[in-house]
Amino acid sequence: MIIIYALVLCSIKAQEPIFNTVELSSSFRINSFAEDNNGFLWMATKEGLVFYNGFEDLKIDSASGAYYDLVLYGDFIISGKDNGKIEVFNTQTKRIEYNIQLPSKKRINNLFLSEEKIYVSTNGDGLFVVDNLFQNPNVYQYPGNYTKYLYKIVYSSNSDRFIISSDRGLYTLVKGDSIINKHKYFPDVIVNNLTLDESNLWCATYDSGLILLDLQTDSLSKYDQQTDEKIQDIVVHENTVYFCKESGLWTLGQDGNLSEINSLCLIENIGNLFLDSESNLWVGGKESTLCKGNLLFQIIPHNLSSDIQTIFEISDRIIIGSQQGLFFRKENGRWEKVINNNITHISGFNNYLLIGSYSNGLFILDNNLKVLKNITSKNGLINDAILDCHQVENGNYIVSTLAGLQSINLSTSNNEISLEADALFEKYQFHDYFLEVFKDEKAGMLLGTDKAGLVQIDNKVVRIDSLNDKKVGSIYSITRAKDRTLWLSSSNLGLLKFNKDSLQVIEEIQFDGDPYTSIIPLEKNHLLLVRKKSIDLYDVDNNNIIYFNKEINLSHREAYFNNYFVNEKNCYFVHNNEIYKFHLPDENVKVRPFVSIDKVEVNLENIDLKETSFKETENNFNFSLTGSWLKDPTNVIYAYQLIGLNNDWYITRDRAVRFPQLPHGKY
Repeated sequence: MIIIYALVLCSIKAQEPIFNTVELSSSFRINSFAEDNNGFLWMATKEGLVFYNGFEDLKIDSASGAYYDLVLYGDFIISGKDNGKIEVFNTQTKRIEYNIQLPSKKRINNLFLSEEKIYVSTNGDGLFVVDNLFQNPNVYQYPGNYTKYLYKIVYSSNSDRFIISSDRGLYTLVKGDSIINKHKYFPDVIVNNLTLDESNLWCATYDSGLILLDLQTDSLSKYDQQTDEKIQDIVVHENTVYFCKESGLWTLGQDGNLSEINSLCLIENIGNLFLDSESNLWVGGKESTLCKGNLLFQIIPHNLSSDIQTIFEISDRIIIGSQQGLFFRKENGRWEKVINNNITHISGFNNYLLIGSYSNGLFILDNNLKVLKNITSKNGLINDAILDCHQVENGNYIVSTLAGLQSINLSTSNNEISLEADALFEKYQFHDYFLEVFKDEKAGMLLGTDKAGLVQIDNKVVRIDSLNDKKVGSIYSITRAKDRTLWLSSSNLGLLKFNKDSLQVIEEIQFDGDPYTSIIPLEKNHLLLVRKKSIDLYDVDNNNIIYFNKEINLSHREAYFNNYFVNEKNCYFVHNNEIYKFHLPDENVKVRPFVSIDKVEVNLENIDLKETSFKETENNFNFSLTGSWLKDPTNVIYAYQLIGLNNDWYITRDRAVRFPQLPHGKY
């Protein structure tokens, strides 16, 4: 039985992706996107084919006319035009290799690559398939009594069939068959676009809202029927559906709520969406506008004026501690104060909350955020100024105060909370302020000091205050990765790995004087590293790091130490008093950036990149480099070596590399 039902949904202000405008040099009305193997962006526009490398956009000289769709095949971009012509471009040389004219001269709406065949939907002449594309192309037009106005093509591997949107609903084509059939359960409406997410087919319609077709049961669900505005495009990312109308971008979450993205830069007449390999969502306008949003990060709105110093989540409620008090986020998005104090720490134990303050000691709260007990120097603490707390076991804490360290044990019985305090650390006679406290089953107690290195207590006390004749300085953050390795952040040396009783500098992450203030352990053995000028994602296993800053609107302002919360579901951190939510993608983030040689000049004249032999007088060489880091190209640093000249590597930020008088030789 087929059930069609409509959901009545409300729009609430929730966390949103962060979007920024991408400046283009000319007026390009964008129809489609593609990403090549180097991470560069290609755009099919009404004004031609456009290549974007993160620095600048370049209109391909040999590409004239209006382009409507693109698909990547190896080192080639295959494009569909408004006159029924298919053109194949080499992504390395940016030149056209060859073209194919369909029997039809109608506009090509979509290209779909499957097993070296290109399926082509047209705007009036139906469906074509091109076989042997790179040898002796064969063009076949599908016959039959079906509408000839076809749009998007997708392929369902579960049912081994193609699904095609049209001006009369959906059509299906079994792979290897020649008969196109009308989908008998789908309504006879205009379907502009399709996106396949496992067994779910999301359909963007002209006037019937957003329709979800379950391909296993053929059941339909309808969303967003409150407006006559047509839906243009759809993208699915990590269980969230993004869809655009001409007037804006919307999301449909797992909870069934529809939300309009208010932070999107001003784009009028939105036409299409594209999700690249770095989880960036590109939003193209029909009127020469382009925006990019990073879907790994979202900002949770708040209106608190004081600095947020600590964050926690309990029962799906976000709780923050600031200089003005303890606040929690209500379902309507508003924030409500619970404690009026300078809050420095939040953690949980036995279904209770432990709150640290800078002047009133510790507070114990229940799950309903009711204050049950206040623990101060009058009833057990050595000092009321709490710097940090580390939970050794459930209810057993090491507390760092302005007067030193203290071990406390909080126990609950008959809803009564009792405290056992121990001045265990007085015998060590430390004269340090401890910024971070961490207990490890193998390494013992690790104490991060203010300006005096690391202190390890494991049967004996070991202080590590220098490494390779360099002062360690302050230790801001200590954490354990998923593979059980320990990681530390030093104010003077950057990211450090702890090995038994010594520290190791991570050479691949060059320290530039901006230390990490939080090291956040994530799944798949990743670390999220927070510092003043960037948020860095470190893949421990592959020793790869990716930087985020401008694309998430990061301001260069110091972040508080260990100002984060992470569990198996969510990761929150605070930077520049903004609350960020981070989502590690299911698939590994690609290693970026790539680099390419875009242009070579000999004696100040452009040459073909295929040329390899030159006269002795042709010895003035200029190379133009491009690192494909679309999210922040200004931070790319190049390392280059000319083999045959010497064995030296040269480091530069300049994209132009010059060798004005190369001697005779082979290079």
